[in-house]
Formats: sequence, structure tokens, C-alpha cells
Amino acid sequence: MSNAFKPLICAMTVTLASLAIPPSVSAQGGDLAAIGEQMGKSVGAMNTIAGLCGDATDSELAMLKQKQRAQHQQSGMDAASFDRGFSSGEQQVQQKWQTLSASERTNACVEVKQQFEEMARQLGQTYGQ
Repeated sequence: MSNAFKPLICAMTVTLASLAIPPSVSAQGGDLAAIGEQMGKSVGAMNTIAGLCGDATDSELAMLKQKQRAQHQQSGMDAASFDRGFSSGEQQVQQKWQTLSASERTNACVEVKQQFEEMARQLGQTYGQ
């Protein structure tokens, strides 16, 4: 695959790992709004990639976004930071997607799916699932 989404995958991995850290602990080490916005950005990017790669319908993505937004708020973060980040992540992926050839898009979908499956496997092992 081209390196188009590699930095994004790294950022998403870090963000997903940070989900295991309680917000009160995260807040001690930084600005909670900035952390929330970064998390929203990663979620927006992931949702957009899932849609572009045909892994989810628009209605599934909308429902998932609402669930993720609610979970974000339950973690003690504000909805505005999630929304700002989500929009930013969507736009970043959409812009990058337009620059890729058809074969690069196919390869990006395969690699992103593999990365997410690996992250899910690792998180499952970490939490005994």
C-alpha cells in the first residue's frame, strides 16, 4: 500500500489505546478537550474509511457515530470536542482518498482492515476476551 494512511493508522492506534485510560487520569496529563478532539478525529477517520471501503452502510455509520458520541460523553468529555474532531477526521480522509488511484484505494482498504483486526485482537487479549 502507499503510505497514504499509515500516519492515520498510527494515530488511531494511539487513540484506541488511550480509551483504556480513565478520563480523570488522562486529564491529569493534558487538556481533556484536546484529547477528546483527537479521539473524535480518529473515530471520524475510522468511520469514513469504513464507508469508503464498503464495510458499513450510511445508516450503520450514522448509528455508530451516535453511539461513539454518547460513549465519548459518558467518558467525561464534551460533545463539542467529539464533533470538531469527527469532522476533521472525515475531511482528512476524504481529501486523501481523492488523491489515491483505484489500486491504492483497494490496497488501503485491505491494509486498514488488517490493522483494525490486529488491534481488536490485541485489545481482546489485553482484556481477556
